[in-house]
Amino acid sequence: MTRSLPLVVCAVFLLSAHAAAAKPRVAILRIEGDASGELRDAVSEALGGRDLTLVASKDVNRAADKVGEPAAFTELELRALAIELAADAVIAGKLDKAGAIKKLKLRLYIGKQMAKGFTVSFKDPTSDKFRSMLHDKVLDRIANAGLGEASDARPVKKAKADDEQATDDAEPDPAPASPGKTVAAAPAGAQTRAAPEPPAAPARRPNPPIARVALGASLVDRSYTFDARNIVGKPNNYAGSAPGVRFEAEVYPMAYTNPSGALAPVGIAIAYDQSFGLTAPTLATGTTVPVKQRSYAVGLRYRWAIGAAPAPPTLTFGLGFGKRLFSPDRSGLTDPAVIDSVLRDSPNTNYALVDPGATFRLPVTARIAVALGARGLIVLDSGGIQSNSSYGQATVFGAEGLAAVEIQVTPRFVVRLAGEFTQIGYAFTGIGARSGNVDGDPTTKDVAGLTDRSIGGSATLAVVY
Repeated sequence: MTRSLPLVVCAVFLLSAHAAAAKPRVAILRIEGDASGELRDAVSEALGGRDLTLVASKDVNRAADKVGEPAAFTELELRALAIELAADAVIAGKLDKAGAIKKLKLRLYIGKQMAKGFTVSFKDPTSDKFRSMLHDKVLDRIANAGLGEASDARPVKKAKADDEQATDDAEPDPAPASPGKTVAAAPAGAQTRAAPEPPAAPARRPNPPIARVALGASLVDRSYTFDARNIVGKPNNYAGSAPGVRFEAEVYPMAYTNPSGALAPVGIAIAYDQSFGLTAPTLATGTTVPVKQRSYAVGLRYRWAIGAAPAPPTLTFGLGFGKRLFSPDRSGLTDPAVIDSVLRDSPNTNYALVDPGATFRLPVTARIAVALGARGLIVLDSGGIQSNSSYGQATVFGAEGLAAVEIQVTPRFVVRLAGEFTQIGYAFTGIGARSGNVDGDPTTKDVAGLTDRSIGGSATLAVVY
């Protein structure tokens, strides 16, 4: 297990380095007043290329349609779109067609805040001058936010009064005012009074992903540590490691049909893990037996969104039922002493358990989130280990913890690297043959307890919607 830790560290470093070195991703929303979509296409052609990576229009449209009309998006809603689309910048625009010269007013959300917008006056959106001005302005805004590189200082022909030009807005654009309300210009020299702020729009319900389906690899280091008297015949501690395959799914069906409903935060989760190549030693030197190790769980989830942002931190409560099998295969053994050593040192467990818990997930950037979780393990049955011919009756208790990093590589695909810790403890009563009669004296407790511990992790690729 220790040797696998450098691989996990390297994977996190390489993925993070790749994200940092990638070209800034830009999402261009539908432009108000551009019914044909031709201007949006021209803006995409101007910005696309070696300096920027554009998010596919269909992905932008799908994400924006969940929120509302792009021209009225607030800063929080633009931030949510940036997180969902893994975009470094989101561009919203409005086209004014009055007169021969058209004007395109752009609002910019870059990094984690609104940036100063600008207006481009133009006649032909397909002209090289329009594209050059637009490209350089956007690139400079992104560079000023600490992303990407500034445009080359290419000389641009001085614009005539009615020619194409770009002008900066005075300040970063505020949240849009309520539509349909205008304020008349005051006469020259007259004092002006600020118009009253429009009432705040009702908060929208946050929009975390509706579904997540993940598949990947797992690695577990399993160990049995016995609390036994130092006597002849006492059990030997067990340790073994094995890779496996991991499948996970989490779905919130009512969030799809009715995102604002009371049942939208309620979901269903399932998980399955299967190890390969795990073995257990025997009394015979150099001989091992294969071990079946697998687990599954299914349960309910209640996801609480913290705050009013469309993509906020979440605290998810869960309650489920699961089974976890650890079963050495003794079918190939013939020597009774060897069989007995396997039963003693690596007893069968087949846990049936209930796992109440909670997981907190925090987006830290547009592409990276961290998660911390903990669960109690209420063991309903432990399997063969608690038979009278084995270690017998015991008080059994357990818990597990999780720490994960999620890296969004595309709007629909997320890499998750997780570390996991599980421990189940036994306090034997001494009634079983292997806990109370090892030394031939049934009045003494020879094996007081057992710690069943698993330390491991997983690397999965998830599809989110």
